[in-house]
Amino acid sequence: VDFLAVQTPCCRLYQTAWLIPRAAKSGDVVRLISYVAAFLAELMNDPVTPFRPDCTPIGASWLHRLGVYLLYQCGVHQMPPSRDLVYLMALVTAPPSSSPKFGKTFRMLREFEPAQQPAFLHESPPDVAVGTQLALELIGEFDANRQPEYFHRLERAVACYGNHLSFNGQRPSIRRVQIDSGMSWADAKAAMEQPSFSRMVFSYQCRYIMATEHRETCPQCREVAERMKGLKATPR
Repeated sequence: VDFLAVQTPCCRLYQTAWLIPRAAKSGDVVRLISYVAAFLAELMNDPVTPFRPDCTPIGASWLHRLGVYLLYQCGVHQMPPSRDLVYLMALVTAPPSSSPKFGKTFRMLREFEPAQQPAFLHESPPDVAVGTQLALELIGEFDANRQPEYFHRLERAVACYGNHLSFNGQRPSIRRVQIDSGMSWADAKAAMEQPSFSRMVFSYQCRYIMATEHRETCPQCREVAERMKGLKATPR
């Protein structure tokens, strides 16, 4: 209902944020997201009065990565890209970067490969994790300029916070989270203030309890428990 009622193009894209990771499960939403994103990209590329959204921090770079993500999902679901998706890529395609770190889009594509370490985001498949990251950037909870290592630090911050609440009955200080996670003090403070951080802590606590209770009889739970135990070690 909100999607149909709201006509501002940036707000309509905002309404589709949590459909983005769903594209990894179903190709049906790819066309809808492509349509909304292409309409916004067209307005942002207007040569006379380019539109600048004020309700979301995204720009052409984010739309470019979204387009590549949707193209990837078209290949996964064996469906042709829609006209809107082709139009979106024509509007926002950026030249390749000569940086040794490569561009954001190339790094994002490499993240589709199965990670050797547990990727937080509930240890989802890589394409779901990447889609969730795009959604969190769209709603302004994740900074699009973060490197993948930042998310491993965030994972350790969640483990630190969850363990303090579970075993000490109190919240850890920002300094404690900073030391255990390897984040800066400012990053630790900003992360702890985000609504998504509380949800990740709750998910971590539930998974830790379940894995610990069943680790003796369930190989999968034992594997999860060992992974989570490793997260609690302070990085050197």
